[in-house]
This record gives sequence, structure tokens and C-alpha cells, in this order.
Amino acid sequence: MRKCIENFYRQNLFDTFNNRVNPFSFVTIKLDITSAYNYSRKHKHLYAVLCYCFTKAMNRIDNFKYRAEDGKIVFYDTIKPSYTEMLDNGDVVFITLDNTKTLMEFISLSDLAKKELKAKQKSIDLSREETGEVWLSCLPWFKFTGVVPPFDKSASNPQIIWDKFEIVDDKVYINAMIMAHHGFVDGAHIGKLVQYIEAELAAIKED
Repeated sequence: MRKCIENFYRQNLFDTFNNRVNPFSFVTIKLDITSAYNYSRKHKHLYAVLCYCFTKAMNRIDNFKYRAEDGKIVFYDTIKPSYTEMLDNGDVVFITLDNTKTLMEFISLSDLAKKELKAKQKSIDLSREETGEVWLSCLPWFKFTGVVPPFDKSASNPQIIWDKFEIVDDKVYINAMIMAHHGFVDGAHIGKLVQYIEAELAAIKED
């Protein structure tokens, strides 16, 4: 559900940063995804597992749920994952899913969407009026220490992009870039998000 905010408590901060050419903050962090990786060795779908964890963690922090839309500040009770998928011809399309209660439900929903996508070889029509999404993507071909994706200041959705995983001494790591509009999110909020992401990743068990 989306609601308009009449008196946004960060309005002065939002105006200050939004008037700049680049109102976004970019932070790249190293994450231990060992539990998620071990889980995916049995169940596969590492990409979906990470999307689930990132979205669940972000939904715990209100500041990541604000958006600037049509000249107004709005708030989404729940934000949804919208992530990239690649067609056989190399084109990139976007899939947006509803949140689910469990990881296995999310994996099933993601797998179904991917099968439909591969069958049609075009983007699945999951458009809707609301835009309360977090944009997710992976660059599995190489490692990076930082990345700046194409962005439009009129789209205030946060983004997370991660790189090729690496295995070091039986631990598995990725670098993840977190992008957020500074009018909504400060370093403290990003720090809290990292803590929640780490907790979600560590909570995954192989079962």
C-alpha cells in the first residue's frame, strides 16, 4: 500500500540532495554468503536466495520505503524485489515478484517466472501502478570493488548490485553495491541495512 506524506520529516534534507546532479549515495561492502551458497548447492537458485535476503532486510527499515513520485513524497508499507534476468539472446529484462513468507515460496515463484520468461523470450508483463520496488542485479562475470549503475534522479528506488562470488578458506564472499537516495537514507540507515542483510544471510540453513 502506498500513502502520500504531507509533512515529510526530512523535507529539507531531501530538497538539498535532490537539487544536486547526483542525489544518490553509493557504498560497496563485502558480504559472507557462505550459508546461502551452501543452501543453494542443494536447492540451487543462489540468485533468488540473495534477492530474497536483500529485500527482506530492506523491508525492515522505513527509510528505504520512501519514494519521490510526481513531485510528492510517498511511503510504501512493503517494497518488492525487481531483478534482472537474461534472455538467450543476451538481452536483459526485468522481473518483479511479490514478497513471500518463506524462502522456498520465493524460490518457487522466481522459478516459475523464469520458466515463463524463457518460454516467451520476452519480458513478463508484471507492470503495476505502484513503484515500491528495490532494484536488484548481479554481475556474475567478474569481481568489482565498486560500481556506479546508470541512474535517473527522477527514479528514487534503491538498488543493490553484486559481483561474482569468491571462495576463500571455505568461506564464500561477494561484494555488494548499495545505492540509495541521500534525501531518504543516511550512512546510519545503510549500516543498519548491512547488519540486517548479514543476519538474513546467516539465518539460512541447509535443511
